[in-house]
Amino acid sequence: MAALNIVNLTLDQNGVFVAKVFLGTDYTLLEAQFRTFFNRVEFLKPHSSRASSVENFIICMNYQPPHNYIPV
Repeated sequence: MAALNIVNLTLDQNGVFVAKVFLGTDYTLLEAQFRTFFNRVEFLKPHSSRASSVENFIICMNYQPPHNYIPV
């Protein structure tokens, strides 16, 4: 969630954000928050990652913050 705050302060319109995440209980909340600011959000688990690992990458494309959003 801290990364989303930085994104909102630094990323330009139509920008892309990629980060390694470890999926846990807040997975759906994380996805919902990023979908508020990006038109396309996908999670990708690398083939090289062990099946038991919770590591994934979140790929967010086309940054479009809500019309009246002011980052703090």
